[in-house]
Amino acid sequence: SINEDNKYQGEKMPSLDISHYLKKAADVEISTMIKTPCRRYKGEFLGGILGDALIIKVSPQRVEELISSKEGLGFNFTKRCFKEWVMIPLAHRQQYQAYIHESLEYAKGKFK
Repeated sequence: SINEDNKYQGEKMPSLDISHYLKKAADVEISTMIKTPCRRYKGEFLGGILGDALIIKVSPQRVEELISSKEGLGFNFTKRCFKEWVMIPLAHRQQYQAYIHESLEYAKGKFK
């Protein structure tokens, strides 16, 4: 569920696969996070579908931009907000591919 502070809280969330968004991306691997499927780039978390939202890892500044613009919600799974993770609700699913590729570019930047 999403609380009044726009942060996700919950323990069991259904998941879907995001592989079709990353078909041609090299060095992307299947993994799990919070007991659900996700994708990683050389070990770095990229994203996954949890509940009714896409979760991606981007810069803290980008997380704040997405939350401020109401495109994203803060992610608070362990009672602390993850500064590089943001939830993109299903209402923005037409842009999921762009968000996932943004996360991939952020992860690639850590290896430059």
